[in-house]
Amino acid sequence: MSYRVQIPKGQWTPFRNEVFAKELGSLEEKRAAALYLFLYDRAYHRPSKVVAATVRQLSRLLKMDERVIKKCLAELRRKELIRKIRSGVRRSRINKDVWTVRLAVVDLKQDSWTPIPRVLIQKYLPADPNAVLLPLLLYYQHMNWLNYSWVGVTTLSKRLNWSTSRIRDSLRGMFDQDAWYSQNELQWPLRCRVVKNEKGERRRRFRVRAVHYYQAGKRRFVRLSSAFRNIANKVV
Repeated sequence: MSYRVQIPKGQWTPFRNEVFAKELGSLEEKRAAALYLFLYDRAYHRPSKVVAATVRQLSRLLKMDERVIKKCLAELRRKELIRKIRSGVRRSRINKDVWTVRLAVVDLKQDSWTPIPRVLIQKYLPADPNAVLLPLLLYYQHMNWLNYSWVGVTTLSKRLNWSTSRIRDSLRGMFDQDAWYSQNELQWPLRCRVVKNEKGERRRRFRVRAVHYYQAGKRRFVRLSSAFRNIANKVV
């Protein structure tokens, strides 16, 4: 499947589908999903497949309070989604905590996964932790290699273990251009249209603007949308 992903190698991450179908919905801390996706992305792209980072560094990178980071790390460890393989030295810039992310070791030929642009993880999550919804929506788009999904609030609520009101508010904050740009300088990330589905029912259809799915002959491909390429080049 990897040959269909027309995004530079260092600018996307294959997230196992079980992350979206199962693991995120098991989390209780409000910011745990954002931290987990961030650590997964970092671990996958490290040759050693580990992340060396202190609580203070994670707090700075994700723009979260250190107390929140600690609670989220504790839950992720308890759920065995991450594991600390070495403890760092307090206040040391060299000897840091070292973390492994079990699911971040992916066999592209054997495992089921969804390609997620790293810009959504490394740039959008620090800007808005509720942007966890963007990779989740891409999971649904990728099921059929489409530029939209019909997934509803109830399903999203179940997948993230969030209240329906939080889902609605988070979606509105991303698909409403004025609301988004009043808080962020990043590209507006989500399009929402009210259209009729195959049954003739009027429903909201979501599209994550960072990617574009298209077909050439009998093959289907996914690439970064042009508006997101410049910021994607800055992701490390």
